[in-house]
Amino acid sequence: EDIKQSLLEVAKDLAAEKGSFLYDEGSKDKLRKAVDALEAVSDVPSRRALKSFYEGDWKLICTTSTNTKGLDTTRLPFLNEGPVRSLRQTLSERIDVRQRIRSMKVSGEIDRVDNVIEIRPLDSFGAVFNGLPDRLSSINVNPFELSTAVVTLVHKAEIESVNPVPRTKISLQSVVLAGTSQYLDPLGADVLGINVPLGEFLNSGSYDTTFIDGDIRISRGRLGFVDQLRVFERMKDEPATHLKGPGVEQDRENDQRAA
Repeated sequence: EDIKQSLLEVAKDLAAEKGSFLYDEGSKDKLRKAVDALEAVSDVPSRRALKSFYEGDWKLICTTSTNTKGLDTTRLPFLNEGPVRSLRQTLSERIDVRQRIRSMKVSGEIDRVDNVIEIRPLDSFGAVFNGLPDRLSSINVNPFELSTAVVTLVHKAEIESVNPVPRTKISLQSVVLAGTSQYLDPLGADVLGINVPLGEFLNSGSYDTTFIDGDIRISRGRLGFVDQLRVFERMKDEPATHLKGPGVEQDRENDQRAA
């Protein structure tokens, strides 16, 4: 319990200082060591643990991406100094991510994973870059007049295996955009009014759940040569069985009829 609490403190401190998306190697190393310590003293999640804890809303605390081929982008000055660093830091602070995991079927099997990205858009370049001429600083970069935008990446999901570690396969089905703006539907609608074609083949991926309980979840995955590590905290104010959102109720009704 102390090791788990230590991980939570490390992850939240890093998120408060750097944002949820960690780029510098020092921050990545701190998170990796805290995660490794918890995984070392914990059993691999069982099928029972998944059934008890997996479904629900999970808030992303921190995430890292590490190139397995040895390219350390933190050593590239143009990515970590000046305007680019300022932009990355500002964007990271204005984006919140939660992962919504649930079953849309009567059987109760997990079959849907949505990545819900909440963005608080910038209004002008001046909000990011200091010292710009007034003409550039005042350029409107928020033409839709959004105060908040929510992008939901809707994935079909399947628990592919439990041994040696639980692995969830996902494939992107649609992208739903909602927002607080006179131009957008606050309840959300498919972007361009279309679903993603051939999602199983063109947008597939998977991640492993290396730790899960009623409070936190650790997932690991790989995209190409990049290892991804994510630490989530359960959102306890909105039970999974009461979730509502773009397409949720209609999908549940369709699945019940199909069953």
